[in-house]
Amino acid sequence: MTQYHPDEIFTIKEACERILKNACKPSHLRNEHKAGRLSLLKIGKRYCVTPAMLNDWLQLCLRKRSRLASTSTEVKVSGSSAIDHTQSALDALSMNVSKLKKPSRNTSRSSTPTQPKPNGRTGS
Repeated sequence: MTQYHPDEIFTIKEACERILKNACKPSHLRNEHKAGRLSLLKIGKRYCVTPAMLNDWLQLCLRKRSRLASTSTEVKVSGSSAIDHTQSALDALSMNVSKLKKPSRNTSRSSTPTQPKPNGRTGS
């Protein structure tokens, strides 16, 4: 494996190809940067990274991975009064859809009660 100086600067494309051996794409590194997990340099219009920055990111990934057991997942702990807003929104949507699927009350002239006409006759 080729050793790189920790402060040598690579574009993220070069880093993906040469250092990470195409293990991920530049878009993944940009997404990790946006999420705050990877530090990047912006030189002109290009994002760049050093091997030291990549090493810090990889160590962070390994620490996170080692916290999780082989079959466990990371779960956000919430209080008893917390509501899963996504689920409640889906439930509300499901109720509205089921109401819309039901036929509406028949409002045709033949099924509605007729009003007496002013002269005392019923209409038809």
